[in-house]
Amino acid sequence: MTTPKQVLHDDVNLHVASGAVLLGSTLQADYPLIAPLPSYGVGRDVPTDLRYRPLIFASNVTNFSLTGDGMDSGSLVDGQGESWWLKHFAKLLNYSRPRLVECMFCRDFRVADLTLQDSPFWTVHPCVHRALTMGRTAPSVFPWSALGCACASLVCAWSAWVSTPYS
Repeated sequence: MTTPKQVLHDDVNLHVASGAVLLGSTLQADYPLIAPLPSYGVGRDVPTDLRYRPLIFASNVTNFSLTGDGMDSGSLVDGQGESWWLKHFAKLLNYSRPRLVECMFCRDFRVADLTLQDSPFWTVHPCVHRALTMGRTAPSVFPWSALGCACASLVCAWSAWVSTPYS
């Protein structure tokens, strides 16, 4: 299991190898609290001035990629989000749930050749972002949202298989 990771530098490719699983922690204590999104001003789920940091989070970087060896290769990012959704519906959370992958104030963000599943909230969330490319990915979501763009421009999703009742 892994705790949330923050990308701090330009030109980073986080690669999930064939058969590898980046497994998100299910413990709330493993997720640091951060400021809410500027577009909302408060948490999306819980109207507080804090929210849980996404499992994979980049802010103010250029040329960040999250890649794998193909959707059928077993390259997987699993947020183990079911417990977060259950707590959300039971109104047991004091802060808004973490996204699986979020890129905020970034430029040139690419997600390709892997499966993203079981996000605690939105699966891929570019926010105040320019140039997202999402291809050959399979965001498999429990139970709701795959791609939530907030003030993003130049978004291109191709060959992305999405299974969700809401997007």
